[in-house]
Amino acid sequence: MGEVPVDAAGEQRGRGGKISADQARALCGIACGPFGGRWLLTSSPQRRELNWRVAATHKEIFERYVYAGAITRNPDAIAAMFTEDGVFDAPLVPDGHPPHGRLVGRDAIRTGTSVYHQQPIYQGTMNLERSAYVLHDTPDPDVFIAEIDVAFDEADGQRTTMSLVQIFRLRDGQIAMLRDYFAELPSVASDGHSS
Repeated sequence: MGEVPVDAAGEQRGRGGKISADQARALCGIACGPFGGRWLLTSSPQRRELNWRVAATHKEIFERYVYAGAITRNPDAIAAMFTEDGVFDAPLVPDGHPPHGRLVGRDAIRTGTSVYHQQPIYQGTMNLERSAYVLHDTPDPDVFIAEIDVAFDEADGQRTTMSLVQIFRLRDGQIAMLRDYFAELPSVASDGHSS
């Protein structure tokens, strides 16, 4: 029969009429117990210890990463989001420009992002109305893809957009690998920080 949601008064919710929890137990020989703020009928009368935690959604992980990186530019917060052996890979960044190549482990990610965030930032003003992102789930629940367009308004009236793609691979709710496909905006890259 499966699980039957019932409310705190012991009445079944869903299609059809109402039955009490006692009636449901009598019908299918199952016990009732609490789960997630509502009552579910389960097939086992003994109390079980739930050894799990609520996993963050892809959106929550992505937004935390954006806050730690692009908004607060905090290398410690960025590194803390990764597994101990996590990998940050920026394959399109030119030689000589941080964070070129792969950063393996939290310490390397912390150091590499710290050096990157010491570079001059783009002088345009981010236009929130024109900036956007789309998250794509994949068949693997531990992998998702972010498409990002960050729009800038420049002092001379020009508009610039930086587009990037990030592929996140998770393990136990942390980033095990992040492949960050981006290229610096022309004014930053021509500032003498790329080859």
